Amino acid sequence: METLTTFHAHMRDVLLLVAGLSTLLPIISVVQKKELNAIAKIVIRSYAIVITVQFLTGLTQLIMRWSDFGDGARQRLEHAGLMLLAVAIVHIGQKYLRVPAPRGPRNTAIMMGGSLIIMVLGIFMIQLA
Repeated sequence: METLTTFHAHMRDVLLLVAGLSTLLPIISVVQKKELNAIAKIVIRSYAIVITVQFLTGLTQLIMRWSDFGDGARQRLEHAGLMLLAVAIVHIGQKYLRVPAPRGPRNTAIMMGGSLIIMVLGIFMIQLA
């Protein structure tokens, strides 16, 4: 169980880095008024994979350690709910990768930025618990 907890904690930094890049690269495409390039699409798809793995790891941890939480269970469930919303936004945002400029990169940047904000809120909320 400690391995799962450690993995979940350390993946947070990788996830934040990939999320930041997934938000920044579409913003650059919007400013340049160009289509998303291949690297941006790979980074955004990688973000979807990493955030899904992170969510499933956290969900597994939540289920396995449910009895250990006691009074902190409410905060853990709120954290899981926010992270589920962030995962959903990332996967919904994938459909904008095929939309031509300027709508595609703009909507992708909005979706990735929204998921990043929700994810950061969830991280701060769980650290306060």
